[in-house]
Amino acid sequence: MVANAFPDDVQTLRDEVERLQVLARGERQHAELADERLHLALASGSLGAWQFEIATGRVTWSPTLELIHGLTVGSFGGTFEDYQRDIHPEDRERVLSTISQSAAGLGEHHLAYRIVRPDGELRWLEASGRLFRDELGQPLHMLGVCSDVTDRVRADEQRVQLLARAEQAVRARDDLLAMVSHDLRDPLNVIAMASNLLELEVEREPKAMARVAMIRRAARQMEELISNLLDAASIEQGQCTVDPKPQDLAAILAEVLDGFAPLATGKGVGLERQLEHPADGKLVQCDRARVAQVLGNLLSNALKFSPAGQRISVEAKAVGGTMQVSVSDAGAGIAAEHLTLVFDRYWKGKRSGRAGTGLGLFIAQGIVQAHGGRIWVDSTLGQGSTFFFTLPFAS
Repeated sequence: MVANAFPDDVQTLRDEVERLQVLARGERQHAELADERLHLALASGSLGAWQFEIATGRVTWSPTLELIHGLTVGSFGGTFEDYQRDIHPEDRERVLSTISQSAAGLGEHHLAYRIVRPDGELRWLEASGRLFRDELGQPLHMLGVCSDVTDRVRADEQRVQLLARAEQAVRARDDLLAMVSHDLRDPLNVIAMASNLLELEVEREPKAMARVAMIRRAARQMEELISNLLDAASIEQGQCTVDPKPQDLAAILAEVLDGFAPLATGKGVGLERQLEHPADGKLVQCDRARVAQVLGNLLSNALKFSPAGQRISVEAKAVGGTMQVSVSDAGAGIAAEHLTLVFDRYWKGKRSGRAGTGLGLFIAQGIVQAHGGRIWVDSTLGQGSTFFFTLPFAS
């Protein structure tokens, strides 16, 4: 019985050996495939793999890591001294200190540093690794990956440089505005004072009086330009200052309209007002001078683009818990594609060819928003425009 069973046992053993060989081939193929996938992943992501044997100081690099360092594949020496050779001298101490702590298990291995390739090119690398220990808990080796992040670092440096230049430009602009404010206001005050004195001396000379009036208009225009530049700068920096207090909106409207009445009469344009008082007699919470500035800007634009014989209408009424003010004209109107642009800084000067800086509506928007209100326009080309803005009620 034993003799008869022996051949069967041999055959079974052979079958088992063959099965194990098939499995081994499969495992080897699987390992080779996994290794190939790893190399493809490293190459496609500009990544290199490395291994550092702590006891021997042996360093192993993947082919992609050799290429990252500017070496031909297979030329890396494999010693720790070979690894150190490429590190930028200014970064070497920091890198070696990090490796020493990581190898001793005292910290994470993650750092960015510079290398100098054999051809002299400077590159930025980012390395991450993990410490492995033996069965006794002693440090055995470190495994990790390294990537070339030069493009990212350079892009970050460019962004920093652009930001620095932008900040420098803002400081230069602020310095210029300060100069405009201080150095031009003094001569403007002298011009205004001199024109007043000259007016008293030549009040009986019509031609001289006209020249004095011309000087005073020019001085007022320069003063307005300076104020607009300073206001625009404050609004850009989010520092538009208002001092809101309970105010009678009717009194503000009357004051501004009375100031524009002579100009409108001289151009042959009518002014009409309509104020709907809230039923409870509420006042608006606003900065009187700033709201007058907004109204003055809207009326100035309406008057500028209203032909003789037309009328400008100013209306105020309670809408949705706020007071809504509107200024309407029957001028040329605004094209639909420009309605979202009219409140942009310098839009008039750049897009419509109109005279002036184009800061008026930009400043008006900043003032209204500083009050917690909003401003917008409704216009049809060839039929006129209506500008609206809202102000909160006083509590």
